[in-house]
Amino acid sequence: MPNFLSAEDAAAIRKEASSLQPQLRPELNCIAQGRLGCYLQGGRSSASARVFGSRETAALLSQRLRSPFPLFLSDFPIELRQYPKGAAMPWHKDEQMYASPQWEVIYTIDNSSDSTTEWRDESGKEHSLWTEPNSLLAVQAEGWEHRVLPVRTGSRSILKLAFTSSSIKLPAYSANLGREAYAA
Repeated sequence: MPNFLSAEDAAAIRKEASSLQPQLRPELNCIAQGRLGCYLQGGRSSASARVFGSRETAALLSQRLRSPFPLFLSDFPIELRQYPKGAAMPWHKDEQMYASPQWEVIYTIDNSSDSTTEWRDESGKEHSLWTEPNSLLAVQAEGWEHRVLPVRTGSRSILKLAFTSSSIKLPAYSANLGREAYAA
């Protein structure tokens, strides 16, 4: 979904991401290779949480994703992730963390990289997309298999958020939250 946010909201998220650059750490206990990241501090008071947690954004996502039930920003921490040169993520499906499969939402903040995101649809056909800044890509948990090809030049900064229609957590929620995601 290109040009997803208003220029003002996109600028606020870029500013927040820029201020968090010193907090980025190598990501641990995951399948991604060479990726950096951190959880957003401030919980629901962060610029990203205010923008993506708004009723308007949730309604827009519910409509665009054709969700049979209204979606809302989950309580799983928002992550700032950066793919520097060499970073990649192999084929995988996201784990279902809520009773109703959440949508894993990737908002691209900046992308000067040559890396693309690829996915296989229900028929097995492969698709590829270079995600432009201020665009959003969503994949339902346990849905399409997807990957991020290695960055050879530039870098890519994203927010990873989860939207759901259920507050009922499955065991995978605690497992993902407790995986000690980022190096100290």
